Amino acid sequence: MTTKQVQLLLSYLGYNPGVIDGIMGANTRAAIREFQSNAKISADGIPGPVTYASLKKAITSDDFRSKHIAVPMPSTGGTKTFTPRLSRPEAGNPYYNTRAKGGYSDAITGSPQDDGCNVLCNCVGYAYGRFNEIAQAGSCRYLRPSNAENFIQYRGSLSYGQEPRVGGCMVWQKGATLSGSDGAGHVAIVEKINADGSIITSESGWGGPVFVTKTRYKGDGNWGAGGAYKYLGCIYQP
Repeated sequence: MTTKQVQLLLSYLGYNPGVIDGIMGANTRAAIREFQSNAKISADGIPGPVTYASLKKAITSDDFRSKHIAVPMPSTGGTKTFTPRLSRPEAGNPYYNTRAKGGYSDAITGSPQDDGCNVLCNCVGYAYGRFNEIAQAGSCRYLRPSNAENFIQYRGSLSYGQEPRVGGCMVWQKGATLSGSDGAGHVAIVEKINADGSIITSESGWGGPVFVTKTRYKGDGNWGAGGAYKYLGCIYQP
C-alpha cells in the first residue's frame, strides 16, 4: 500500500493526513497514530501490515473517526461527554432490553423482535434507551415509553425547543391529533450537527430497520419527515 493510498483511506475515515501528496509528513504520521490508537494497535505512526489490515477492516465496517470522539454536551453545559452512536447497540446493552431480559427498559418489545436488543424495531424503545444511555442514567428514568408523538407531554422537568441539539430527542406528530388514532408519530436522537446545518440522527422503526442513521436537513422546518408528520421539537438532555 502506497503512502498516498494510506492518506486517502485515512481521509475517507475522517482523519486529517494533510495534503494528499504521497509524502509521509508530520500530519500523515499524526493521523496514522490517531487511527492506530483508535484501532487498539501499536500507535507508532508507521503504516505496517497490521495498520494496513486495520485500515481495510475500518473501511468495511464503517469505523469512522467520529465514533471515537467524545465531545462536550452542549445541551447540559456540564462535564459529561458525548460519543455519537453511528452503529447499532451491542447485544445485551441494558438500555435496549426490557427488565424481563435483564435490562433497564419498560418499553414494549419491537417488531420483529431483535434477539440482542429486544426493544429495537421500535422508534420509542430505541430513543428511550439512547436518551438515557447518553445521560449515563444507569436506568431508564428520563422520558416515558408512550407513543412517540407524546414524548414532549411526558418529558417531566426536561426542557425542549425547536433547535435540535446533540443528544436530544426529536419528536414528530403523525396525523392531526396526538391521540394515536391517526398514527403514533416518530422519535429520533441527534448524534451530530454538521457544519452546513444538517444533522445526523440515530433511530429505529416499527417493522424495521433495527437501527439506522439519517442525515436530515431542516428544509421547510420538518427536518426531512414526510408530509404525514409534523416536527414538534427536541427534548434536551438533563
